[in-house]
Amino acid sequence: MAESFIPRVNFEVMQRYQGRKVCLVGQIKGFADGSYIIGTSDDAEVKVQPEGSNPAGWGEADFVEV
Repeated sequence: MAESFIPRVNFEVMQRYQGRKVCLVGQIKGFADGSYIIGTSDDAEVKVQPEGSNPAGWGEADFVEV
């Protein structure tokens, strides 16, 4: 069954949705070990491992929705 609602989250709220699909909006802070470091709206950092090498030409300081 496909999820009809995908919640937008920050770091704190994301913890409540483990194992579910969520949408995280943040700013790219850097790239390390094949993962992007995303700064969240509540001043935390999340590692995001992209599918592929550089999705949509992301660059540092860009704001993204993942």
